[in-house]
Amino acid sequence: MSAKPLGIVVYQGSSAIDGSSIVALLSDESSNRKTGHPGKGKNMQQLWIMRTDVEPHEALKTGADRAVCGDCPLRGKATGTGCKGRACYVLVHNGPLQVFRKWVEGRYADAGTGAGRLAMARAATVGRSVRLGAYGDPGALPVAVLEALVENADGHTGYTHQYGNRPEMARRCMVSVETRSAARAAHAAGARTFRVRTDENEALLPGEIVCPAESRDRKCIDCGLCNGAGPAKSIVITAHGAGKGNV
Repeated sequence: MSAKPLGIVVYQGSSAIDGSSIVALLSDESSNRKTGHPGKGKNMQQLWIMRTDVEPHEALKTGADRAVCGDCPLRGKATGTGCKGRACYVLVHNGPLQVFRKWVEGRYADAGTGAGRLAMARAATVGRSVRLGAYGDPGALPVAVLEALVENADGHTGYTHQYGNRPEMARRCMVSVETRSAARAAHAAGARTFRVRTDENEALLPGEIVCPAESRDRKCIDCGLCNGAGPAKSIVITAHGAGKGNV
């Protein structure tokens, strides 16, 4: 008997960032305690976006990860043998690498066509909450893929650094920013932001609140504020090591 699929392929094709070959995988379960309640069988489905032709930790060393992360300032600088100055919280040699290798082994169900994959995405997310981007920027994907993932979902979260190139991303994703000036510019354009601060005592801008995961230890699946466009306020969180929150 073949092993149960770990999830589904929701997209395989060109990156909207640089045209490289990428794959987007939706995993059905997660042990991430910030996003949900894994011990109670209640957690968000996770979207992983990666190159198809190189393992994610190797892509980091050469800069090939730009296909899925764009010019995110948290990526760090590829040196050929490593990555200097990386501030991103994702450890690519852990979760992303394991997901990639399981995909290579055929552990993710694949309808084989674009239309089939979208149909699978709509069916798989019924009654579930989805995290758009456990690794990778949703801005690397066609909008149709994101819409299929959230169409039947109970809720979703999403974050993107691609707003400058693809302002339509703000409909389903928070605009990720690292500075107050970038946040003000996005707010002026009507977008909601997810801003990382280095000091938990730094004053909030008008229209911002501290992430409930930091202020009230609330899980993402129970909160759902980071869903892009909507009447809610923008979110601020303290970077790792600067306070008690998580990025």
